[in-house]
Amino acid sequence: MGVGKEADVYDALSHDGKRMAVKFHRLGRTSFRQTRRKRGYIHGHSTWLFQSHLAAEKEFQAMKLVYKNGVSVPKPIRQNRHVIAMGMIEGGELSKYKEIDQPQKIKRIFSQC
Repeated sequence: MGVGKEADVYDALSHDGKRMAVKFHRLGRTSFRQTRRKRGYIHGHSTWLFQSHLAAEKEFQAMKLVYKNGVSVPKPIRQNRHVIAMGMIEGGELSKYKEIDQPQKIKRIFSQC
């Protein structure tokens, strides 16, 4: 689904055939060496895998909190090591749309967040 400097996200199927996303964090690899300095929760020397584990853990906890409170985020399913499994939100990437139908409606929705 997507590759970035901090994670790779893949389209997957759950054991019962439902579509989900699986996100592999990869903080601290060669292209992202400054994570210890930039992230307050990473102290001292640690491997890129451990840094990725901490990032995935923090993101998963945040997702659980906001999902529980009704924020429109993917449903957090499970986190293990540097990987997060989450539900899918069907839709398109906003960056691919030149014009949006009823932009005022969308503006109202985001102002409530």
